[in-house]
Amino acid sequence: MRHENDYSWLDEPSEAVGIHRLTKPAITEHALLPATTLAVFTDGVWSAGSVSGSVVIDLPALITQLDPDGATTATVIADEILAEALRLDQGRPRDDATVLVLKLVDQPNLDGVRRLTMRFPI
Repeated sequence: MRHENDYSWLDEPSEAVGIHRLTKPAITEHALLPATTLAVFTDGVWSAGSVSGSVVIDLPALITQLDPDGATTATVIADEILAEALRLDQGRPRDDATVLVLKLVDQPNLDGVRRLTMRFPI
């Protein structure tokens, strides 16, 4: 998670949700503030490259490189994280590789209407 120029890595260990009954996810709450970016990914992205013996993905460095000033779109960040994971797995991911990037941006609200833009491929 990034807010302005401060990074927080929310990497608290947790059990896989949905495998065992009554498993609880790790939950962290933060205020919704402009200039915040949140990147969420599954273990298939986190462990990309580990099976093939290549370098394992360095997500903190990659995210910092992709969005140095906070101006990169969520789509570009998500696409680049996924592309790097696929590259490290030589185009054959060994596990589910899902990336979600959320960016909160400050935009003038001239007509009083709040809008949400989302892309969810099915």
